[in-house]
Amino acid sequence: MSSFADTDEQRNPEVTVLGFMRLVQEYNGYMQRVGGANCPRQEIGEVQWLKPDVGVIKINTDAVVLEDGSVGLGVVARDCHGGVLLVASKRVRAAWDVDVAESKAMAYGLELAYNNGFTQVVIESGALNVVRAVSKRVEVRSPLSLCIQEVQVLASNPICRGFCHIKRNGNTVAHLCARLCENIGDEQVYVTDFPEAVQVVADIDLI
Repeated sequence: MSSFADTDEQRNPEVTVLGFMRLVQEYNGYMQRVGGANCPRQEIGEVQWLKPDVGVIKINTDAVVLEDGSVGLGVVARDCHGGVLLVASKRVRAAWDVDVAESKAMAYGLELAYNNGFTQVVIESGALNVVRAVSKRVEVRSPLSLCIQEVQVLASNPICRGFCHIKRNGNTVAHLCARLCENIGDEQVYVTDFPEAVQVVADIDLI
């Protein structure tokens, strides 16, 4: 599998951390539009990423609009120790709105879970409106309704234990994954030799 280009910037940890901080600032603004700020406080998830239960794989997903107008989907799967098991990034040339893009990222994460033989998974996303829709089966307007139904059909498989919301600062690894396709092509799935920048930010989640 191909990986990030081997550049000085990616090898320099100080540059990596600075880039991470810029991603967080950008992500904060982005998620204010996605996270449903008017939703009841008790429905909002964790501030930081937490390890799943033993035997469960947590799959974080995110979507981002890229500079060329296409959409990047990001997926990262981690085990109960916080170890990275899978990283994926996919560029979709479509003019989706935010909630549609986020639901497509969830569907992509579930498809990868099935294809890679995961046995118990939970899907975590920073898109509170979408998490509520797929979890509670609330009615939503088209074309989002079709995307929500797609996620719900995939989630009907017994390996999916449900969905949960995480605040914007806790989902930065998935956000970074969504941007990988700007550098690596339309789609890349890693099950080993993960991009260094992703591993660095994933390690920060465990501090």
